[in-house]
Amino acid sequence: MSTRKVLVFGGSFNPPHRRHFLLAQQAAAAIGADEIRVIPAHTNPQRQDQPPTAAHHREAMLRIAFHNEPRAVIDTQEIARGGSSYTVDTLHNLRAQFPSAHLFLLLGGDQALNFYSWKDPQGILALATPVVVPRAPLNAAELLQHIAARHDSATANMWRPWILQVRAEAESSTQLRANIVAGAASDHALIDPRVLAYISQHKLYV
Repeated sequence: MSTRKVLVFGGSFNPPHRRHFLLAQQAAAAIGADEIRVIPAHTNPQRQDQPPTAAHHREAMLRIAFHNEPRAVIDTQEIARGGSSYTVDTLHNLRAQFPSAHLFLLLGGDQALNFYSWKDPQGILALATPVVVPRAPLNAAELLQHIAARHDSATANMWRPWILQVRAEAESSTQLRANIVAGAASDHALIDPRVLAYISQHKLYV
């Protein structure tokens, strides 16, 4: 019997957009994931200057955004735990829940660059294998160069097999929020219209 592969995808998801969905699908396809565990943070300790939208709204939007992905499970453990959401704590909980599974951690390129500022990065690496999707303006090769410059070539070589050779995109929740606040027309290629309808119904980001 093959080992179950669980792709862990955490974030603020404020709001979730199509790039989140595509990131998860790309990474899941690359590793042959059996499950995509999408975990909205209660509070992102790396972004204390950006108070998130209420957790129940972000959870509801995630359920809308991922409703067509049968492998997706919306996991609210970080919301239930409260306080700052640390990946290493979440992975310990998942390891206890899935003792024989192979855990993979989905990261954007910017998160990979900042990874060693996270709580217990070595503990994270002991629990899960990173899967990194580059983010514009850096492609995979440039991201490796930045990791080497920030750390050393040995660290870059360690991360090399974890970085997917895919096109780097730049969509961000921050820009989508700004567009919504400004009343700009939203491109349905960037955000699910059902998520937009939820945002409008509950008067979020206004």
